[in-house]
Amino acid sequence: MKLRPPRIRIPFRRPGRPRWWVVLLPGLGLLIATSALAGGLHGTVRIVSEVRSAPMESSLDPYAGTLNSLGKSNDPAPRITTPKDVVVYLTGASTRIAPAPSAGTPALRQINQSFEPHVLGVPVGTTVEFPNMDLVYHNVFSYSKTRRFDLGYYGKGKSKRVTFDRPGIVQVFCDIHSTMSAYVFVADTPFVTQPDENGEYGFDDLPNGTYTLKVWHPDLGERSMTVTVDDGSSSVDVNL
Repeated sequence: MKLRPPRIRIPFRRPGRPRWWVVLLPGLGLLIATSALAGGLHGTVRIVSEVRSAPMESSLDPYAGTLNSLGKSNDPAPRITTPKDVVVYLTGASTRIAPAPSAGTPALRQINQSFEPHVLGVPVGTTVEFPNMDLVYHNVFSYSKTRRFDLGYYGKGKSKRVTFDRPGIVQVFCDIHSTMSAYVFVADTPFVTQPDENGEYGFDDLPNGTYTLKVWHPDLGERSMTVTVDDGSSSVDVNL
């Protein structure tokens, strides 16, 4: 009996059907891009200069220098400046190829008749919550060109939202309590962070490359420097 070799069947590929390697290419590219996210940038921000608060525009704070109904001054109380009032962010071509960091909805709280935090740094397009945690009513507003808004009057347990769709600095006030003020710094980059009370900040999973590191404070202005991120973690300390 004559044995015949086994017949090998080649599956029929329908016209227009992509080959297996075409299907896998996007995933392979994503894997390569993800493997490049190996760098980090960390450091400490130290405030070494004397902080002198810039005077507010009279059009934004018409009651400054006057007395309220209780006979107390409407001038804002002196603040103890901490590194938490600093915004640290990265710009440069490398920020365009990195995935945007995931984060929840940030909040600028009204508590003890003040805004907390005093400075909030966010990327363009961020929606910020303004919850009222006081027993009294507040009216949050801004006349800033970057984002003008007026949230009206609302009481304890209520919250309203504002989306910041343009980069810039937004001064925030309360129409009822003229001593209340805060800043929203809107950066044109997804890489924005703020130091903790010890001044420590950090960015993780950055593509290797060259960036411009910028540090902003409402009274001390802004500093910028060129930094390089490679495999591992780079450290850059900043004095303001």
